[in-house]
Amino acid sequence: MIHLKEASPKAPAFLRRRAALGAVAAIAATLAACGGNPMNPGAGAVAGSFGEAGAADSVGEGGTGSKVLASTGGAAGAVDCDQRVTESSVLNESIFHSGFEVALGTAVLTPATASCAPGDVTVDATFRNRGSDAFQFGPEMILTSGGKDYLPSFTQDVPLVPGGRTGKGSLHFNVDSNFILDEATLIFGGAHEHKAIVPLGAKSPDDFLSLDPPDAPFMGKFTAGTLVFNMKGGYIRADQPWNHRTLDDKHYNITLLFSATYATSNGGGGDILSKDNFDLVLPDGTAVAPDDGPIELLDNVGTTVDDLDMTFTVPGPMEGKFALEASGRWGQNSAAVSIAMPFEVPHIASFGK
Repeated sequence: MIHLKEASPKAPAFLRRRAALGAVAAIAATLAACGGNPMNPGAGAVAGSFGEAGAADSVGEGGTGSKVLASTGGAAGAVDCDQRVTESSVLNESIFHSGFEVALGTAVLTPATASCAPGDVTVDATFRNRGSDAFQFGPEMILTSGGKDYLPSFTQDVPLVPGGRTGKGSLHFNVDSNFILDEATLIFGGAHEHKAIVPLGAKSPDDFLSLDPPDAPFMGKFTAGTLVFNMKGGYIRADQPWNHRTLDDKHYNITLLFSATYATSNGGGGDILSKDNFDLVLPDGTAVAPDDGPIELLDNVGTTVDDLDMTFTVPGPMEGKFALEASGRWGQNSAAVSIAMPFEVPHIASFGK
């Protein structure tokens, strides 16, 4: 029963009846405008607009006479988005990209629901800057699941890391209700770059690919006229830590480390060593010149110059038989000499097929 407040405790009876009829008409008009039936408030009402079972709440004797509408945002049906049940996947994998080594810890999905959207995927990470300058890890990143791509959100927590140091942070992605963590893959790298690939779950269709740079199998001593080269290995990379760039997916960098000793006199003023004295012969027989290399004058017998390096950009596949060729006027009386220093690179699983 609906109780109506009297217009005035001293009003005549006919005025009280007129006020009551007017109030009833106003209530009926309000219900009609909301899609309800004034004779049956439950019928035709918007789902969930009233209390339990969709019926209008009645106010008992002594009530205020007001009608209370339940709301999902109200106290009775409140949804706390911070209390959503999360899923997690322990990764414990590292990738090498854009001059960083990134150690990925645990991926946590806070799902999107009808009341709480968007959802969020957070991956805690440690960022080791492999370069010498302060930099922030920032390649293109895509999170995929069920054939749909999700981009990083604005809540990324990626630190500015000094050269050679490590910082902690996290990666964040907004996701919708279709996202399935067990089918997801995290991809680092643009469309034409080398990509590091991390499956987040057992049902991901992708294989793990770290781009972990292996050592170059380049060791041994070689004599070229008055010079002795001591080869000390090197690195094979899909990225360039010195400028935090990643190479296109058809090329790699190989950096060779060595020292050079002016072992015997050439009878003149010493030997000059520069990048122009070297090239790298590839498995197909073609050769490439170094991107950079040393410029040294060796003019005292017995002098050794350590910590020399040369970097070459070579087309893939990065495997097979290579040879470093060195040539220069390093013989007696500046006679021309040359030498080939062969080495073989096996298949590199971290670079993929």
